[in-house]
Amino acid sequence: MTAKKNADIQLSPEEMSQVESIHTQYPTIATQLHESKDQTQIEAALKDIFALSEAAQIALIKSLAKTNRAEAADVLAGINAVSPQKEVRKEARRGLLRLGGSKVTPHWTAPIIHAPAVQMNVANPPRFWQGFATQSREQGEVQISLCWEQGYDYGEARIITLVLDFWNDGIKDFFSESGTKRHIEEHIREIHKLATEVDLIPCSLAEAKHMIEEALDVNAWHQTQPHAEYRSQLPTLNKLIFQAVEADAVSERTFVTPEMEPQEVVVNFIGAWSFGDYGLAYDLLTTNSPVRDNLTRDEWIQQHRAWFDEAHPTRMELNFAHEREQKQSAIWLPGSATSHRPPASKELELGWSLELLETPLSGTLKEMPMGTAVNKETGRHWFWNNYTLIRENNAWRIQQIKDEIVALQALSVNDLQKRIKEYEDAIEKGVKQQENNPEAFVEEMSWRLGQLLNFQDALLTQLPLDYNANEDAYSYAVLTGNPERMMVYLERLIQRFPQNRADTLRRLGATLAELAFRFDLPEFKERHQHLDLIRKPNDEKHTENK
Repeated sequence: MTAKKNADIQLSPEEMSQVESIHTQYPTIATQLHESKDQTQIEAALKDIFALSEAAQIALIKSLAKTNRAEAADVLAGINAVSPQKEVRKEARRGLLRLGGSKVTPHWTAPIIHAPAVQMNVANPPRFWQGFATQSREQGEVQISLCWEQGYDYGEARIITLVLDFWNDGIKDFFSESGTKRHIEEHIREIHKLATEVDLIPCSLAEAKHMIEEALDVNAWHQTQPHAEYRSQLPTLNKLIFQAVEADAVSERTFVTPEMEPQEVVVNFIGAWSFGDYGLAYDLLTTNSPVRDNLTRDEWIQQHRAWFDEAHPTRMELNFAHEREQKQSAIWLPGSATSHRPPASKELELGWSLELLETPLSGTLKEMPMGTAVNKETGRHWFWNNYTLIRENNAWRIQQIKDEIVALQALSVNDLQKRIKEYEDAIEKGVKQQENNPEAFVEEMSWRLGQLLNFQDALLTQLPLDYNANEDAYSYAVLTGNPERMMVYLERLIQRFPQNRADTLRRLGATLAELAFRFDLPEFKERHQHLDLIRKPNDEKHTENK
């Protein structure tokens, strides 16, 4: 309490009565102080004073300072010596100075040195003050900052910042700092100032604990160590976070930005699913999505991690993304109220591929798609899914996932050929009109070629020995510029049509050389060497067949 505040103390009638009553007793209190032998007895003599509110104590001290009696000075000396409240001690000291100006001094000295009075100012235990985190869970990484007030009068604070990586590193980084509350507040402002590309939102201790435990689970799964500084601070963190009562509250917030468009949601789902961030994948599904398979979040994560450990998925690639047009209701009329209403759901088609190993556990995943084509050398599988999204809690979430390859297998040869012809005509038309809108042309050709290849794969399932169908599939793969996909059809041509073996081997050798070149990087050294080894025998076979 400042001097300015002391000048105008507002007391309730009850407090005023208490102050007046104790003021009349100060001679008795002074006598008790003279008889005191230690600090405990001094505190007992002053207990009625210390039971008052801080404002009432200061009012009493001001009153005693106007009483030019040595007994009043004795009481002020006792208060100054042992009061647990800083402002009260300061006011008692000012009162002694006022009495000293009137040549009134205490006739009693506390039987303790003044240092213990300072030592009584035991630092308060830390209490949670505030927390905030980046709303970036969809990126596989979240930064959390947690702050506690501590010290005498809670004038100090501690901030702990953790970077959590849910793909591999778990507790990726750790930082801790203590200082005055003002200093920590400046540090917090600096953090907010630097967060220009991501939103910082409040984070409770329970929410922070939930995410930290999830990150630690990632460490345990990948057998990686949390950050070294985190490990060294673990005893403190146990007290501040893991053993804190308020950290036991249920946390349901995902810290995923709600502003993602449907395509972003789907792409992030596929990325999380492929990289092993199954907590995020689960959170991007609606609460009643059948993809969750009636499993809890933890059960769903464990089920998928078991598959991940056997399938070893890696190097996910997005081939195309296309939003299906919404079908209008038969009773829709221009200008009607529903004509301007945002769609309640959206459908997106996604063509993507992933390197993985075959495992029986694939059958345990409800959303596991069927590969339209497989490269036996690299283990890459190509998929085509349809995603239905709806709004849930003001954010797009995936309600249903449909495997388009399963639907294609139900089509007849005539139906498939008809669809292929429609796509070929659309591509030809797009090529002729590409100058009108080059960007739209590239986007349309991407998904049309991707889907056309899937139609070709379905057709080859029914007509495996149709040479033209196999050649057409290879030709469209060439247009995509994907040597891994081109290999699939060239190997089929070699196996099924030996009469053209020499030419096909030549094309396969060139394709392998191109693919080996793409893998000519330090992290893909083994892959590069393997592709180079299988390319050379193909070149030799081509020479023999010429």
